[in-house]
Amino acid sequence: MVAEHFWYCMGVRGDWKAFCQMLCLTREPAKNEVCWICHATKGNDGNLDLAYTNTECRWKGTEYQSLPWDHPDPVLTELAGFDIRMAHPDLLHCWHLGVGRDLLGAALKVLIKSQYFPGRTHKQRLAAATSSLKRFVKNHKLSFSKKKLSKPMMNWTSHEFPELRTKGADTFAIGMWLAHLVETNPPAGLNDLSTALWTSNNVLTILARNKTFFLSDQERHQVNVLGRLFIDTYIRLAHQAILSGERLYRTRPKFHLVQHVFLSERSLNYQRYATWVDEDANKKLMKINRSTHRRTAAKRVLERWLVGVPTRLAKLRS
Repeated sequence: MVAEHFWYCMGVRGDWKAFCQMLCLTREPAKNEVCWICHATKGNDGNLDLAYTNTECRWKGTEYQSLPWDHPDPVLTELAGFDIRMAHPDLLHCWHLGVGRDLLGAALKVLIKSQYFPGRTHKQRLAAATSSLKRFVKNHKLSFSKKKLSKPMMNWTSHEFPELRTKGADTFAIGMWLAHLVETNPPAGLNDLSTALWTSNNVLTILARNKTFFLSDQERHQVNVLGRLFIDTYIRLAHQAILSGERLYRTRPKFHLVQHVFLSERSLNYQRYATWVDEDANKKLMKINRSTHRRTAAKRVLERWLVGVPTRLAKLRS
């Protein structure tokens, strides 16, 4: 299990950018395929479309059927016990810094325009929303790093998709807050938006409450059911926005990775494997990488990590 221990200690754990850097993978953005786990595509390929969610979609049967790198194999694959299934989507980057930002940015824009918050102008409604958010995070002992909610923070422009420009922890707090609001005071005529906010927050809550690396069968079933409802609802919201000519609910490759997380048949707790505190470790690894020849960089990083394994194992046992 050396490879799995390496995955845990160094924090690569599904962060695709770090995964590419460590394993010296190559990415081909010009290709139609968009996912390193399966054969999902950008579209025009029927059931392989990344946003296709029907139970018969073909990408579901192609998970881990091909390796996401060119030959020769990266040096990390030579570790005893290495398996490509140890790599999986990073919840922090695909949700808190990805789809969650898209959903919550669009939700705030829609709620403010629909006068869900009190005030005659957008500025007044944003101020009311800010006050509500700050009360919520204080009562629930959460954190919010911004001074206030604003249009620039939401990327609110006429020609772009709204998206929160926040830290991952801020995205989590805003998601909990909005889910609480729509549950206690449902907005009129926005049932799908309320469903998307409630289901996504409940999935994240289930993962956060479990302090282990694995979910129980019941928890996995709940995540799958709620995740399926969220995905179908979000796709419907995006489709309705297109029909009405609005730039809302962006669908991008990270949304496809969220599908892999929410619909996974594995019992992994993706919250525990998320790279919340791993950026510092990745910076150190890349510093070593830049100090060595590109052909031997990955091997040198691995060798230096192995030097610290005995000390790390001793700390884990104590």
